[in-house]
Amino acid sequence: MREKIVVLDRDVLLNKDGDSWTKDHYITRWEDFYFLQKVLEALKKLKEEHFTCII
Repeated sequence: MREKIVVLDRDVLLNKDGDSWTKDHYITRWEDFYFLQKVLEALKKLKEEHFTCII
């Protein structure tokens, strides 16, 4: 059976756009990371379906 893989972009797809981003729009501290609504639920469903998630 083939491995199921999903590649997700962290910024804007998983994380709320923030004022604390660097000038290049990167989060550099965990305390500045805020999961968008329902992201954790979606990641859990992907895991339940045996997807490998690459972020």
